Amino acid sequence: MSLDPRDYDLTELRSVAGGEFVADPDASGDEPTDESTVSPGERLRRRERDRELLTLAAADGDSVERPFVDRIPVSRAAERVVFDWLDFLLTVGGETGARDALTYYERVEWLGTSARESLERYLDGFPEAHRGGEGRVTLDDHRESLAFVARIRAFDAPRRRREALRDARTPADGE
Repeated sequence: MSLDPRDYDLTELRSVAGGEFVADPDASGDEPTDESTVSPGERLRRRERDRELLTLAAADGDSVERPFVDRIPVSRAAERVVFDWLDFLLTVGGETGARDALTYYERVEWLGTSARESLERYLDGFPEAHRGGEGRVTLDDHRESLAFVARIRAFDAPRRRREALRDARTPADGE
């Protein structure tokens, strides 16, 4: 059975393809859509983030297991991404919001316990003046965090590949 794009609503196809949302011409047009309230720069940033997530997910193939990040990779580049992420969380949620978010990410298995504990130790090193307000971490902030998690996971890909090769060569117990 083939899929024919003509069988689908044009608005739906554009949405799936990541294109601009075009309001139904028969609609009143009085109520703005969510996308109409977002600046063009923010729309571009969101698309880039989503594209990055898809690229990183494709690079991992079928091997994506939870937690996505079980430990923080040891490299300057990974540490920079960690600092940028924690800076982001502190800016949007303050210290309490950042810590709550990390606990939530462990609960939904984006992070392993070791990774969360490492991130909390990094948080302790941020100066008080840099801790931002006491805002709430929003759904879009969680999406942004998932992009950071994917970047951190990418730094650990060589270790995961080595472990997978080692595990493939090691006979299972009892064989």
